[in-house]
Amino acid sequence: MQQALNIPEILAQIGQFLDSSSLGICTRVSRSWSAAFGVILYRNISIKITLFRYGAPSLAVLERHARQIVSMTLIMPSDLEYFALKCPNLRALHLEGWCGIRLKTIPEYKDRGHSKTLELIQEHQPTLKTVSVGMLWPIAKSPEFWTAIAECPILETLLVRDEKMFARRDAREQQAFWGACTRVENLTLKNLRFWSAVNVPSALDFGQVRKLKLVKSEGWDADKQVEWMERCPELRVLKWVMPKVELPASGVDAPALINFSASWPNLRELTLSGYGIQDHNLAIVISTAQVLVKLSVPQTSFGRMAFAALRTHHFQVLKYLNFRECESVTSAMVQEAMASCPNLEFLRAPLLRSVDVLLGAPWVCLKLKQLQLQNLLLDADNTDEEVQKLALSARFSALKEVSLDFPHNLSIIR
Repeated sequence: MQQALNIPEILAQIGQFLDSSSLGICTRVSRSWSAAFGVILYRNISIKITLFRYGAPSLAVLERHARQIVSMTLIMPSDLEYFALKCPNLRALHLEGWCGIRLKTIPEYKDRGHSKTLELIQEHQPTLKTVSVGMLWPIAKSPEFWTAIAECPILETLLVRDEKMFARRDAREQQAFWGACTRVENLTLKNLRFWSAVNVPSALDFGQVRKLKLVKSEGWDADKQVEWMERCPELRVLKWVMPKVELPASGVDAPALINFSASWPNLRELTLSGYGIQDHNLAIVISTAQVLVKLSVPQTSFGRMAFAALRTHHFQVLKYLNFRECESVTSAMVQEAMASCPNLEFLRAPLLRSVDVLLGAPWVCLKLKQLQLQNLLLDADNTDEEVQKLALSARFSALKEVSLDFPHNLSIIR
């Protein structure tokens, strides 16, 4: 047993279940344990040194283990001495501001924060595959900052969140930022606030982007966002969440804001959310995708036309379907999906009526792992209540790991 606990492969498996504190203790047991557990302990480093919180190994310790560091998170305003750390195998760099602290009010960051951050990125350009930036304004405000990211030769993923964008109204900053976006396959822009008009240079080519997540970007017109997304023809994954809009007092749907006309033939996963997205717009996008395995359209006007496009093109391959909070979705649509999508594993829907289940075809979605319904309804005027309950029970018992989520266990339509 003692010999087994010195086998690197076994130690590596054990290390996957230990937290950083336990891993640190294990590295002090023996040289073999130090080597095995040190690789895991120092693979992902998070440096959090602020006025109210301390959480990071010393710089000297990190320098000794620099070759083992693959991912590093810097929560600013950490001590700028850590920005001089050189990690020859660094693959992911996460630069984050600390909520509630304005970096420009800290003298050290006001004077040297931008230059030190720039040097850190430039030092690791040859190895970086992932860069994420969050709440770094005003450090992440210069053309040089975004150019340094764009010059990472093997960069694959860029995530920018919770940032003030283009506050200085500098055209060079926009050019550099969008240039960095063209360099990656996976691009996420989340909760960005654009302070000046967005102008994506027409000469830039976004054909490399395969996975795009554009979530709640303010100060950028929705139709302009769509125009930009349509310049990404090779998308396989698209997630677009519109900022919340005020609905008319009458309660009717918001006016059509969006006009999708692009073709994304390689699209595999589609998430669209926003009351301005109309049924016919969704039908266009769904029809042009060749193989759609995931569709999530909460809070849209998904209805008859979009469902017909989904039925025609994707029922046989669909694995994930979410049309919760869609007022135009009917119980008959939900029943048809469960009776026609053999590969369905996840379903979120607004309602299901027992009469549609009784009269509909048997369910074929035997791979279903999670079913979430806002309402499950019995129709008291059509069929005996107990018969309906038994029929529903028989259907549900054939499914795997079903989780029902609705406000009341059962509603009866009188």
